Amino acid sequence: MTHPKNTPRTYILPTKIGLLYGVALILMLMVGFGYSNNLVFFVCFFLTSFGTVAMVFTNQNLKKLDLQNFGARPFFADERGEFFLSVLPRSNHDLINITVKYETFQKLIEKIPAKIESSITLPIKNSERGLHKLPTIRVESSYPFQLCRSWKIVCPLQEYLVYPSRLGSPHFPGQADGSNKNKLTSKNNSDEDFGGVKIYEKSDSPRRIDWKSTARTREMQVKMFDSKEGQTLIFRWEQTQELTSFEARISQLALWIDLAEKSRSVYQLILPGFKSELSQGLNHWQSCLKSLALLDSAHVST
Repeated sequence: MTHPKNTPRTYILPTKIGLLYGVALILMLMVGFGYSNNLVFFVCFFLTSFGTVAMVFTNQNLKKLDLQNFGARPFFADERGEFFLSVLPRSNHDLINITVKYETFQKLIEKIPAKIESSITLPIKNSERGLHKLPTIRVESSYPFQLCRSWKIVCPLQEYLVYPSRLGSPHFPGQADGSNKNKLTSKNNSDEDFGGVKIYEKSDSPRRIDWKSTARTREMQVKMFDSKEGQTLIFRWEQTQELTSFEARISQLALWIDLAEKSRSVYQLILPGFKSELSQGLNHWQSCLKSLALLDSAHVST
């Protein structure tokens, strides 16, 4: 758990409603002085006390909130990823109406149970491949009376990885047309074993959408098949020489790697300064995509 002394400072300022409330109190005080009316003084001081108590409640609603366990799973530049964090109230009461903001996104958390760690998942998008720092987070609240807004700024030190976009020709090197038996879309499902379902991605064939599972989970699901006969594929940097753009060459290799993994093929990636094993599986797939995500044009001659 985050130690209190490491918790970011909490700031507080009046909202627009709070400013109007303050102006009304000043006018009321002036009326009280002008007419020497004790009742006006009583109402003015009572409302001032009410505003002060509201400010304390607003500040306490956010002050004892810890944010920790920041992270984001790797995702492709042409998709939206997930940014996750944990929130833990150190108070003895529930926290109400907490808003989490970063970049152009924001999420309202209506209730955070007291002293119970909760996990929050937020969308994150970045179209540039490589390692990136997690975005600066602003957590704020104006509960309970909207007179003041309290906030704190959190700057995570963790980084997240963005894989290259998967763009280019779906045909593997040496396949000039779609007649080659290795083309993914030409495979017959009768030659494959059903391997379950997964969430739909842009590179998945629409023919493999599992509509029953999609209706049940309300998320687009596609069927996965285990090939009885695999392929052996070797992807080299030189095989993308016809593409003039450095990023386009990386995107083409990323597409081939992704399609090869989905077809249960055995594959190898050879880049300047990197040579993977001839293998398959999640770890191998991640290793190849990571090497493409971190490839620097300064280290590539051709």
